[in-house]
Amino acid sequence: MPRLILPRLEQRLDPSRWLEWSVPISSFLLALVVGGFILLAVGANPLVAYGKMIESAFGSWDGFSETLVKATPLLLCGLGVMLSFRMLFWNIGAEGQLHIGAIFATGIALAGLEWPSWMLLTFMVLAAMAGGALWGLIPAYLKARHEVNEIITTLMMNYIAILWVAHMIYGPWRSPSNFPITVTFPDEATLFPFGDTRLTWGIIYAFVGTAILYIVQENGPNQGGTDWM
Repeated sequence: MPRLILPRLEQRLDPSRWLEWSVPISSFLLALVVGGFILLAVGANPLVAYGKMIESAFGSWDGFSETLVKATPLLLCGLGVMLSFRMLFWNIGAEGQLHIGAIFATGIALAGLEWPSWMLLTFMVLAAMAGGALWGLIPAYLKARHEVNEIITTLMMNYIAILWVAHMIYGPWRSPSNFPITVTFPDEATLFPFGDTRLTWGIIYAFVGTAILYIVQENGPNQGGTDWM
């Protein structure tokens, strides 16, 4: 009787440049195709829907600036989890760590400190880093001490952090206007905006951080591997 040979998936130890570019591009195109079928299933025209998305996001300076506003924290979070992934720590809790960092930074901004802008912003950044790190320390401790799966703990802690932010917005920090937003930050606690948009210098910091991590990754030992840290 012939022996059944089953296929086996193995990680490429030295992927080609072509593969590194083709995989994310093909994944993006596949996502568009799948999303198109879902839109068709609910009676919408995928081409019209995707066209509206592109027009809203990139069709005007206001739309493009808002896209960059939304992209800035996502880009910074992506840089953070990239480091943890390279160290084989599967941190799925970037969103929760972002929210806790926002709470710490907001606490500094609303503390009524009469500091110059550079000092206040510096302490806000440090507070945000400390808050995110402390939140990430919980699943790290559980993993190191009790072998608790970090994928589960980091993922579930996202919801705790999100609800905590909602509590602060609807509770102690709620705006007097009664809208579910915080009270307005003092001018010293805000980054300089570009023109009359909400886009700030934060996007520049995100791009600089991306360049630095790219250089470190490309020039570290075992480039393209997973054990250079």
